[in-house]
Amino acid sequence: MAWEWVAPVATAVAGASGAAFTWLAGRQGREHMERLAARSEKAAGEARLWQERRDAYFSLLRYVRIERKRAKYKHTSDAKLAELEKKWPKGERVSTEATVVTAIGMFGSLEARRILDDWLAKEGEERDEHLARFYQAFEQQVRRECGVDP
Repeated sequence: MAWEWVAPVATAVAGASGAAFTWLAGRQGREHMERLAARSEKAAGEARLWQERRDAYFSLLRYVRIERKRAKYKHTSDAKLAELEKKWPKGERVSTEATVVTAIGMFGSLEARRILDDWLAKEGEERDEHLARFYQAFEQQVRRECGVDP
């Protein structure tokens, strides 16, 4: 009779332990899922940022490439310059430049913004003269950031 209490107590302890460990395992599972969800959300945000940065970089490179042609045609061919001006009028160029500069300011790396700011500080003919150097410096920076060998 002295041992009759052992079986019910052992059963109760085992049941309580099982319930506690089940709860603990569930809690750990929930915490793990929360961490995975947070990591996934962070990765998606970084991917969106990288896409915005990439789009801004390529838009700027396209803009500068067209501006380089425009600067070249100013000195070599009035007909080609007129054709380019017709396809890409001044209002559209100014709008594109503002959009691209804003996008680089928002999404570009510090170094990319520095290269752009150095070029934007130049005015008129001096700016046109530096187009090739700016394009080359910016393209190299984009290649570094994208992990593409120059």
